[in-house]
Amino acid sequence: MNARFGHLGTLTLAVCLAACRVAAAGTGDSEARTEAVAVQLGPVARGPLERPLVVGGTWKAKETSDLSFKVGGVVAAVLVEQGQRVRRGDAIARVDGTGYFAGLSQAKAGLAKADRDEQRLRALRANGAVPEQALDDGSTARAVASALVDSASSDASRTTLRAPDDGWIQRRSVEVGEVVAPGRAVFRFEGARRGKVASVAVVDRDALALPVRTPCTLVFDAEPSTPHACHVVEAARATRPGAALLELEIGIDRGADVADYPEGLTVKVSFDRTKLATSVPLSSLVDENGDQAAVLVPSGPDGFRRIPLTVDFIVGDRAAVSHLPIDVASIIVRGAARLREGDRIRSIP
Repeated sequence: MNARFGHLGTLTLAVCLAACRVAAAGTGDSEARTEAVAVQLGPVARGPLERPLVVGGTWKAKETSDLSFKVGGVVAAVLVEQGQRVRRGDAIARVDGTGYFAGLSQAKAGLAKADRDEQRLRALRANGAVPEQALDDGSTARAVASALVDSASSDASRTTLRAPDDGWIQRRSVEVGEVVAPGRAVFRFEGARRGKVASVAVVDRDALALPVRTPCTLVFDAEPSTPHACHVVEAARATRPGAALLELEIGIDRGADVADYPEGLTVKVSFDRTKLATSVPLSSLVDENGDQAAVLVPSGPDGFRRIPLTVDFIVGDRAAVSHLPIDVASIIVRGAARLREGDRIRSIP
């Protein structure tokens, strides 16, 4: 009996000791939570916020085309070099036109004969010597001969390839003595009439905010110290296949002498998107979920409150936000992530 009571006493003592430890631990935790957490406060910025957008691209002609002969033959002359400037109508190459000019002479002789035949038939018809049908056949033969002259004349004229407009020969891919087929590209032509532009690819969400005539600054990578004022001149009507990128064409403002700069130069185009905004340091954001977050604001002598807001965009280490009350002048910028509901705070420099 005494042994049973002894075991019961021992068990009771162990339970009491465990309960005391739990109580002591709870008391310690409670005391820890009552200690003020050191935080750092910072002001909320309201005013212009620079949100620059810089994209790379290439310098290109607004208008380019492949030039080819409309008739085939042996190349007899190449009259321009790659990179050479040409004027509208300038002869730039020729194929041997011997056969074509011989065909033209033959067609002209046929037309002359058809003319004589028709005139003779008209005279005979006037005298009633031939039927009306004979005169009609003679007139038809003359019309056919005239069409043959037009066709042969066109072919003969096309043995000379001419510049379609003022511009430059970007690339030459033909030599004297080569046999070329009709339609084969022998020159790459860059037209001067519509000038040159920079082609850049911009993420679709940014491109939609850059309509035609949006101002910008362009710098050639080869001349980094010479900025040029520019503007958006045209936007693509569809994104690039497989990518959310829209191509924009950027034109240099009047006054810059860059028309002779060759195609393919790399450029940087900067858009100034300064905006009046309310901004806070990124380190002050808590409860982040997509574009939703919150900041902690001092409240009372040593408390704080949580204010939800929306993040509009991020520039560097600051976030432009909306829905932050205008009367909020300072927020917790360091230590916010450590705070729990009910904590007290103390500000440190």
